[in-house]
Amino acid sequence: MKNYKTYNTLKIAKYFLKLGEEDNKLTPQKLIKITIIANGHYLDFTKGTPLINELCQAWKYGDII
Repeated sequence: MKNYKTYNTLKIAKYFLKLGEEDNKLTPQKLIKITIIANGHYLDFTKGTPLINELCQAWKYGDII
């Protein structure tokens, strides 16, 4: 079985910010959602290894990290 790496949440967020530099419409809420979605895809791809090293929580008005 392959060993997959878990990353620091801030590094992942900075990566998405860099990708979205040209589009000034990246709000903090969108950044959180993108990071959580990426974490879900990574969990599926790696069969259980999280992308980020913090827990995601579902709150009444949206998810948080």
